[in-house]
Amino acid sequence: MEKNRYKHPSSPRDFIFNDMIHVVDSLNILGDTSPDSIHVNYLSNMGMLSKVNISWESRYCLFSGSMNREYGKTIETLEFSTANKTYQFSDFFNGVVHENESSSMLNLPEWSDILYAKGFYAMIEEWIRSIKVGKVDSKIKNRDLNTHYVCEYLVKKVEK
Repeated sequence: MEKNRYKHPSSPRDFIFNDMIHVVDSLNILGDTSPDSIHVNYLSNMGMLSKVNISWESRYCLFSGSMNREYGKTIETLEFSTANKTYQFSDFFNGVVHENESSSMLNLPEWSDILYAKGFYAMIEEWIRSIKVGKVDSKIKNRDLNTHYVCEYLVKKVEK
């Protein structure tokens, strides 16, 4: 996953907890990412962070993501691969699936709601369900806590 911004370097904590956290959270689908397993590369100048690349392996899966705040355009891309099948998304509405040496388009209908496309409705529905039953699913809570733990690790790593 790549998340890019135009001309927007910032302090490590702002960079990671206001932007990079979405990359980490998207990649942390298994919810068990250990900071010990993360490879981190970054670029900073005079305390301003401009780029972070992360990667790790977990349960026979490879994960990699980057956040670049000195990119030529604000853009997000996602690529997901399984054995001989790859999904590529260049925005929230359109994608391509590659399989059996051919490609086909994946599209949300025109005029789709951006909150729907980004998954906010599903998140809000889960939040309301949690309030009604009086508890949060432990897998979701542990995954969210793990994402924040990883982000705190990244802040400390890039501030060295």
